[in-house]
Amino acid sequence: MKNEDVIKHGFTLIELLVVVLIIGILAAVAVPQYKRAVDKVKFMHVSAIADAVYKAQEVFKLANGYYTTDFNELSIDIPSDYSERTTSDGRVYSKIFYSGNGKVECLLTTEPARLDSPHVTCYMWSSGLPKYTIRYGREGAPHGCVSDPGNNAQEKFCERITGSVKSDGFAWVNSWIWVFK
Repeated sequence: MKNEDVIKHGFTLIELLVVVLIIGILAAVAVPQYKRAVDKVKFMHVSAIADAVYKAQEVFKLANGYYTTDFNELSIDIPSDYSERTTSDGRVYSKIFYSGNGKVECLLTTEPARLDSPHVTCYMWSSGLPKYTIRYGREGAPHGCVSDPGNNAQEKFCERITGSVKSDGFAWVNSWIWVFK
């Protein structure tokens, strides 16, 4: 048998390296996009919860003439696996529950003087810190994404989600609210 008659099977080392390089480049592009998509879905989940609480506050006001500071007075379905935070006089101002996307906490304002409009804040917790925050406030004011000052990752996330730039938002306590466009 001559060398010419031998059929070569398999790939050369160069061919394998090229394939691995192409897969690496695709992964470098796809993984960050996937993470952004997951973040957006989680944020929209928290946004839907905040919106439901906000609307429940509006319904309560229509029925009673004022906004409540107690979750137990709202007509809203909260998953059965939850915990509560209460004020010294027994009002439930926070509900914490676990969804398929993580731990979510929604808070109502506990200051009756601020009840000219429903103040609702919802967080999704990650590693003990709020990662996604939605805040509803003043009458007619749009809700927004909240970022901590100087946290570039949160600021870029809020900018991407809301479609606004920082100058479109406003300061709130020690945070920045990015308003949805």
